[in-house]
Amino acid sequence: MTAAKFPTCTEELSCEWLSQMLHKNGFPEGVIIKKFSVSPVGDPGQTSDVFRIHLEYDEGSSTGPMSVIGKFPAKFDQARQMAQSMNTYLKEIHFFKYVADTAAGLAPHCFAAEIELESHDFVLILEDIAHLRPGELFVSRPEDSKLMLEKIAPFHARWWDHPDLKTFDWIPQPGKPSFAAWMEQLKQVFSGILPVVKEQYQSYLSENTWATLDKSLALWDEMFAFTPGPFTLCHGDYHYQQCFFPSASDNRFSAIDWQVLCVNAAAMDVARPLLIDPKSRRANEKDIVNNYYEILIQNGVKGYSLEELWEDIRLNAFWALFINFLAILQTDNEIFKTYAAERGQDPYETLLTWPGSGIDDWEASKAIDRYLERARAAK
Repeated sequence: MTAAKFPTCTEELSCEWLSQMLHKNGFPEGVIIKKFSVSPVGDPGQTSDVFRIHLEYDEGSSTGPMSVIGKFPAKFDQARQMAQSMNTYLKEIHFFKYVADTAAGLAPHCFAAEIELESHDFVLILEDIAHLRPGELFVSRPEDSKLMLEKIAPFHARWWDHPDLKTFDWIPQPGKPSFAAWMEQLKQVFSGILPVVKEQYQSYLSENTWATLDKSLALWDEMFAFTPGPFTLCHGDYHYQQCFFPSASDNRFSAIDWQVLCVNAAAMDVARPLLIDPKSRRANEKDIVNNYYEILIQNGVKGYSLEELWEDIRLNAFWALFINFLAILQTDNEIFKTYAAERGQDPYETLLTWPGSGIDDWEASKAIDRYLERARAAK
């Protein structure tokens, strides 16, 4: 196996490499790092090892950032193996190398993004945006959901059925063999975890929700064989904790963790922020979706109605639950419980009951039936 030519963990970092990284990003040659230290950054469910790298400069040297964020492959074998099998490290590195410049400030500045294609060892060094307000799990803020969709709507519009999507051979493309293989992989993963989660957490979801999830898996192949579009680039895991919100010192917004970047219906990113506590969602979802849709239209999207958007949201509601299933099984439950207890919230109510209520309220099962009617009529 080829050794990586870049640091793949904090132990391999050096002052020389960090200084050269800054020089490549336009800092003067006189910016010399004399010392650095690292501290872990993270919350439940992470699939990479993330650290804050504190930088100290030579006396008399020009200065650069006081800290940056370093992201490396997970040392937790189960998380790393799943990430490698699903190409999540590769997707994030390529996002920052080839796509982030089109995201209009949606992502933090990237100082370095390198990956070794055989082992998937990688390094990602990003701007430290700790001065922004971090999003949190286990909270419900409709104003944050609205802002998230306001910010990602222009990105969705920028890539809406764009011909260059076909050049991204590192992302499975609907209608291509790589997409079918990816869907088969996901079906196997979700088929394996559904009974495990149901056995432990059955009471958190209604009978209708469990039946809808079973139905989606039973009809999975037929559903994903029909790919009419429209499609765009999606974050793929767009929830509060992936976002940093404006603070008193900076009015910016930023989204992180682009490891599940994919070509899909935009509603994949829309459904997740909507699935907050049921009372807040019901009171605010129409306004949030209307606002997002208007921004799509303002940015050039044509031939896509508001009702088509809502139908795509219904079809993507179950995706949020499957992603949460993965998070539950990949994370020590005691970590989840401690994190949620600090916020006075049952973690499994937010991870399961909240999105489950959306599946019920939006009648996702009927949306699946309508989608399959279209698929069968198209044959």
